[in-house]
Amino acid sequence: MLDNKEIAIKQKSYLDHFNGSTKRKTVTIDHVKGMCNEVLENKKVSQEEKRGIAIVLEALLFGTKNYKGFQELDQRDDRSTQYTRYYV
Repeated sequence: MLDNKEIAIKQKSYLDHFNGSTKRKTVTIDHVKGMCNEVLENKKVSQEEKRGIAIVLEALLFGTKNYKGFQELDQRDDRSTQYTRYYV
């Protein structure tokens, strides 16, 4: 689990990837999926935010024909109240 400092460092590294050039940048689907999976794994992110991220990610994956399913991060019975998907 990432703490706030680690999250800030990751966000800066993502932003640095795009800064410094006026040229258009391309982001891979795998890169976006990885960023989303990191957020979905973070216990500090609310369930509502995780559901929103998953909806956008699934639309992106289906729209680009890159959907390969998901795995449950946690096999406990409280999955109905806790968002536990990890997209593959």
